[in-house]
Amino acid sequence: MKVTVDNNIKEAIRLASRFCGKGRHFPILQAVCLQAEGAGLGVQATDMNCYLYVGLGLEALPEEEGAVAIRGKVLADIVERLAGAGRLAEAITIEAGGERVILSAGGRQIAVLPEDGFDPQDFPPPPGGCLDLLAEAEAETFLSALHRLGPLASTDDDRPQLAGIAVAPREGGLTLAASDGWRLGMVDIPGRWYGGPPVLLRRDVLKLKVKPQGNICLRGREEDILELRFWAQLGQRKAVVSLHLQALPAKAPDYKAVLAKYSPATRVVLGPDAAEDLQMAVDDLAWTFAEGRNFRIDRVDLEIGEAGITVHGRVLDHPIPAQVDGPPTRVAVNARYLLGVLKAARTGEIRLSFGGRLDPVGVEVPDGRFLVMPLDV
Repeated sequence: MKVTVDNNIKEAIRLASRFCGKGRHFPILQAVCLQAEGAGLGVQATDMNCYLYVGLGLEALPEEEGAVAIRGKVLADIVERLAGAGRLAEAITIEAGGERVILSAGGRQIAVLPEDGFDPQDFPPPPGGCLDLLAEAEAETFLSALHRLGPLASTDDDRPQLAGIAVAPREGGLTLAASDGWRLGMVDIPGRWYGGPPVLLRRDVLKLKVKPQGNICLRGREEDILELRFWAQLGQRKAVVSLHLQALPAKAPDYKAVLAKYSPATRVVLGPDAAEDLQMAVDDLAWTFAEGRNFRIDRVDLEIGEAGITVHGRVLDHPIPAQVDGPPTRVAVNARYLLGVLKAARTGEIRLSFGGRLDPVGVEVPDGRFLVMPLDV
């Protein structure tokens, strides 16, 4: 294999290296596979739960088609050195012969050590078969909603129904939702649903930190595999990104039914400035309690009166003026959990809702609804 690429490949390799497996039993999963064929270069990585493919166009046909597999972290470091700030205009040549792989640019050559190279024939092939088109949405909006909800999803693999982000149809678009049992978030986005039951995306999708363009397509086979496909801006060049995800062994929960049962008695409207003050107040208290291991130590009390809402911490009290509709009440919540919900809700006007002392706290913004469970104190 011998191919010359521009230094935009470093963005593709940096993205692919996030999807490499640890591979103690299967070392090949630590590799990023580069495959030159025709006028394109495929950058691939997998940990067997997800499979990333990035397709880059080449300015010239490869001198020799072929494939190489190099340990992801090593390849990313080599390309970063060759495509550094002082050589932004340099092209990178990748040449492989036998067991030797050399990357060169601007008169510099870096050889890959034998222990960091693998036989590309051992690299797992991408998932095959026909996938049905499930949904379509604007890519930037879809990925933004995923990253907003990602911190609210559970990291406990023993509860697979909570270990992902649900995508479901709604009238006129899509609803994305996530919960860890203590928090729940739902975000509505424009889009189109083509059929099938709601799906559950693995948290691995949060590794997609790119600048998407155009629309994103969600395809899949029932209880088998899902695929996200879209165009992304990698450096100065556009590339097609395809991420296959193994389906989680659970069905997406009906989060809409959970929210439908919530009937608050008191509602509080916070303008943009007051909403920012609330987030800053909770953030200060969350940092104050960051060393505590017991989440009850992170408790803050929210007291709602006629003049607004007061955040009571262990040391400080933060009164925040707001428009209140309903009887006075008080509830205790976990500061970090509430902060996570406020960050997911983003800035701007928010509406808080309260029931009794043991009822969830609701947070509502124009495009989303959130719940935070109370502490039983």
